[in-house]
Amino acid sequence: THDARSSSVYVSDFSMKRVSQWSVTDGAFVGVVDIPGLDKPVGLDASPAGDLLAVADKNNSVIHLVPLNGAAGECHTICRAGSGDGELKDPYDVSFSPDGTKLIVADWGNQRVVVMDLTGTFLAQYGGGTGTEAGQFAGGPRGVVMDNTGNVLVADAVRVQTFAAPGAAATELMLTMDNAGGMASLAIDRRNGCIVVAAGKDHNLAVLTRE
Repeated sequence: THDARSSSVYVSDFSMKRVSQWSVTDGAFVGVVDIPGLDKPVGLDASPAGDLLAVADKNNSVIHLVPLNGAAGECHTICRAGSGDGELKDPYDVSFSPDGTKLIVADWGNQRVVVMDLTGTFLAQYGGGTGTEAGQFAGGPRGVVMDNTGNVLVADAVRVQTFAAPGAAATELMLTMDNAGGMASLAIDRRNGCIVVAAGKDHNLAVLTRE
């Protein structure tokens, strides 16, 4: 994820069990982010204000929140392992809402997408179950983001779906690419609405537009 405030990119290193910081200016390695107890980081996102980094820890089934750029507070975790409200199972991705007050989480092990506040309090659920029907997730939800109008976009193994509201029917996006190569992660360029998909099987990135 990119933090414009510090001109840094933060990268989750699943195998090395760490999150590293890199300079956008010259590509130099800055250092490893100190996150106590971090096990298997997957998705991560910097808040719109650049004062907080959220990291999905798949093996611990928690979200780590790390202050950035001199922000007050200490690194801490929210949620716990389980399948109820405020609980996660193998979270795969996390993203801030555009206003920075909520987190959208790909709750991979529970086959759902949940929205919570920054204390981990459950607010809403989007979709559920495994499969290819509308609102289900083939291979589990892998990438999540909320666009500027409040729609929640979710990437699974084969497609991207969008949800206008909790409980609303999902719409499969018509993307200008025939094969995403096994979608793995999802982001959005808030300046123009373009969708960025990491195609895991093909080890590449695709920038897509909505039809």
